[in-house]
Formats: sequence, structure tokens, C-alpha cells
Amino acid sequence: MARRRKRKTKKAQTDAAATAGWYSRLSEPARQRLRRWLGRAAVAAVLIAAAAMGGTALERYVHALPEMRPELSVALEDLPEWVVRNSIDRQVLREVRLEPGTELLDPSLARHVGEQLAASAWVRQVRRVLKHPDGRVTARCEFRRPMVLVQSGAMFYAVDRDGVRLPGSYSSSPGWLLIQGIEAAAPAPGEVWPGADLAKAVEMADLVDSAPTVRRRIAGIRMHNYAGRRDPAESHVVLVVAGGANGGGQVLFGAAPGEEIPPELDAEQKVRRLADPAVDLAQPVIDIRLPGRISYRRAAFVADDGH
Repeated sequence: MARRRKRKTKKAQTDAAATAGWYSRLSEPARQRLRRWLGRAAVAAVLIAAAAMGGTALERYVHALPEMRPELSVALEDLPEWVVRNSIDRQVLREVRLEPGTELLDPSLARHVGEQLAASAWVRQVRRVLKHPDGRVTARCEFRRPMVLVQSGAMFYAVDRDGVRLPGSYSSSPGWLLIQGIEAAAPAPGEVWPGADLAKAVEMADLVDSAPTVRRRIAGIRMHNYAGRRDPAESHVVLVVAGGANGGGQVLFGAAPGEEIPPELDAEQKVRRLADPAVDLAQPVIDIRLPGRISYRRAAFVADDGH
């Protein structure tokens, strides 16, 4: 047995010497290629072994690398100019919180960030969330843009084209199209303002915005008598002309869009009428409801100036 081990040892020494002699005869470029090949083979062997072990050891090793644990930050990309100008992106990012110990390789990181962004009243939709090797988590969102201000009590609230109340409140109108006479109180930010009167007022605002010449001359929409709830004989919707005494004159618009009863003109026809430079909006009351000649009055149905 001892003699057999001695023969094996001697053979190993002979093989090692032969290998060393063979390696020394290689050119330097050939040695470099050999070393690269052996390195790849070693990596492959490690990966095969890790796979055989379920990959847990390799996973722990990778997670422990400093470059795989960068400091995390969240940023919004491709922002509209109005979002940056009003610092809305900063408001949204302040609502995103990462749990202590959260790592870049956490499989739930992107989903967690996306859910928090989607919960913001400013965000209509989260388009995508991406993780980057340097620790940045970037998101692309579609934002809710303020369309009108709605007065409720002594305060004013921004609302988008979907009728969703946006964050914040104001003590006075900053110059947006102002809606008054809405019955329901302001909902929480991010919720749709309830009531058909608000929905129709937003539809009216969209019509006014579609005609720039009209929009420049109209300051507000009064819905106090929506659907004739105060006086069926009077105009259900009243537009407030910009400027003039007490906030401007009144345009008797008639029924809300889609609620007209013939022979009353439809909403688009009325807006086209208002775009006509011949219409004298300096008059106290302008009645555009019926076909034919526009009529002017000295007094009209007076709605409450508050909410």
C-alpha cells in the first residue's frame, strides 16, 4: 500500500513538472489567453455550484457588495413645465417614504414607490417606475392639471377636468375661472366633487376654454339656479363677464349643456355667439338663450354671491 502511494506521488510530481515545462514554453500572449479562459471556467464553475445550492449563497454575496447597496433616491422625470413652475413635483415627492433598510435589489421597491405616487391627489396615472444601478428610482407620471376654482364657503379649491379636487385651498381667486353656487361641500383632496351641478360646471368650463376669445372675457360660472332649483323661469346657468362693477355683467346662458329644451340653442351655439365681437358684453345683462336677436336687460335673476 505504501509503495502504491509512493508511485502515485512520484507520478503527480512528474505531471506537475511536465505541465510547468509546457506552460513555460508558451508565448506571453498565449499565456494571457489561457489565463482568461481559466478565469471564465472558474466563474462558470462557481455559478454552476451556486445553482446546485439553490443560488442562496451567491445571492447573499451579491447583496453584501457595497456597490449593490447604494443610497436610494426617488425622482420624477419628463415633468410638464407647469408642474415644475408650481413646485408640484416637490409636493408629490414629499409623500413618498422608503422604509429604513430598503435596498435597490428589493423586488417590491418599484411597486412600493409606484403605489405611493399613485396615491397623490396630483397624480392621475403612474406610467412607469425604473430602478437604476446608482440607487436612483425614477418615475414618469401623468398629472392632474387645475382647470377651475370652486368656491365653497369662504374658501376656493382647485378642480381638474375630471371634477377631482386637488390639494390646497385659497382665500381668494388667483385669476382662474371661478365656479360658484355648488351645493355639496368640498371633498377630500383626490376625490371627485359630488353633484351634477359641479360636473356640468366643469363641462361648461371646458366649452369656454375651447374658445380663447370667449375665455378672455368670462371670469366665472354661477350654478346657483342649476336645473331651475331656485327659479325654473330664470337662467339655470349664468356666466360672469370679466371686469366691470361688481365683477362684471351677467350672461344668461340658459340650461346646462345637454339639458336644453327647444327652442333654446345648444351650448356650442351659445359659445359661438359669445365669440362674436358684435355682442356687447359691457351691458349689465346679456341673454343669449334663444334664436334670433340677442337681448339686453338692466336687471336679472340675482344669485347669492357666496357659495
